[in-house]
Amino acid sequence: CGLSSKCVQSSRGMMAGCYPLEALLQSTFQCFYNQTCINSHNIFQALNISSSTSSQFFINSSIESILNKLMVEDYSINISYENYFSQCEPLLCSYSYSGHLDILAMTSNIIGIYGGLVIIARFIVVFFFKLYLNKNQKVSPQESET
Repeated sequence: CGLSSKCVQSSRGMMAGCYPLEALLQSTFQCFYNQTCINSHNIFQALNISSSTSSQFFINSSIESILNKLMVEDYSINISYENYFSQCEPLLCSYSYSGHLDILAMTSNIIGIYGGLVIIARFIVVFFFKLYLNKNQKVSPQESET
């Protein structure tokens, strides 16, 4: 028994073994619904559920198989925003995002803005400098000799 984590001993659907979780996952609900079985294990009170309650899970289904199905009996998706708004009648719908910048992000943003402004300023200065040079250069007409 000490060599395998799957080593379990059965007692009317209730497993016992080296690891409690592994034993529970291999157990079934048969013992949980039987007070005599519960008393023999001296654990807790039996579950009192009517056998007429319909379920996709059988009493001898392992707990692992039920957990694999996330213990969901019936899952249906019915999304209707119209029904929600007609039943709840909210007065206002709004979306807000509240966030704050840390010092590193703020410093990075300032450096980025500064770098962008420097590049734009260079283009503007070069443009106006060339414009200034073009205006101040006078083209003198050359006289032709004949």
